[in-house]
Amino acid sequence: MIGVDLIGQIRRAYFEQHRAIKEIVRTLSVSRATVRKVVRGHATEFKYVRGVQPTPKLGDRVEVLTEIIEKEAEAGTPLDPAVVRGTAWSWI
Repeated sequence: MIGVDLIGQIRRAYFEQHRAIKEIVRTLSVSRATVRKVVRGHATEFKYVRGVQPTPKLGDRVEVLTEIIEKEAEAGTPLDPAVVRGTAWSWI
């Protein structure tokens, strides 16, 4: 992620110091695309926002694992692995 301070450094180097994009890339260790985006745009900060949460890898096992965690919380101690094997750990 590129912060406000780096955006300021890029803009100062380009507009005030009249340095070339290639030189800015070398000195600040950012990509040419990033420098071009900062110089051409008016944004003060660039953030990535994910629109949709992808399906977790656990998928349909979430409910079973949640039950095990709740049982362990009620008992106050971890469940015996022999008891757990018959429920959630059968998919391993």
